[in-house]
Amino acid sequence: KLPLLEDNLIAFGTDGEKALYNQFRKKFKIAVHVRCIGHFRENCKTHLKGVSLKNQNKILNDIFGKNIEDTYYGGLIDCESEDIFTATLNSSIDAWHAIVPDRFIAWFRTVIPEILSSMLAPVREKAGL
Repeated sequence: KLPLLEDNLIAFGTDGEKALYNQFRKKFKIAVHVRCIGHFRENCKTHLKGVSLKNQNKILNDIFGKNIEDTYYGGLIDCESEDIFTATLNSSIDAWHAIVPDRFIAWFRTVIPEILSSMLAPVREKAGL
């Protein structure tokens, strides 16, 4: 048992594996959980298979943001609140319907709670990232 670590760990990260998350959460009850954005990006790509590269990039940029020259344009995960996320998501989904299958949108809706709880900008900030 690591009492000091259990009481003082600020954050822990996972790749989305539920069993790993559950074990960390049991030990580190007050720590912030941060989902690995790289792994989540790969999950998104997997669910975008069969979509043109141009449209995949559009969706990924909408979710993860993009750099144009020296300027970063935030994506959904960069939203500062759940309300802003929801408004931005609704606008994005309206555009997504024309370029991706409904199965991607349906899958994405299932991961919204995870995005809000472990990837949104305020969560990453609270974790010191």
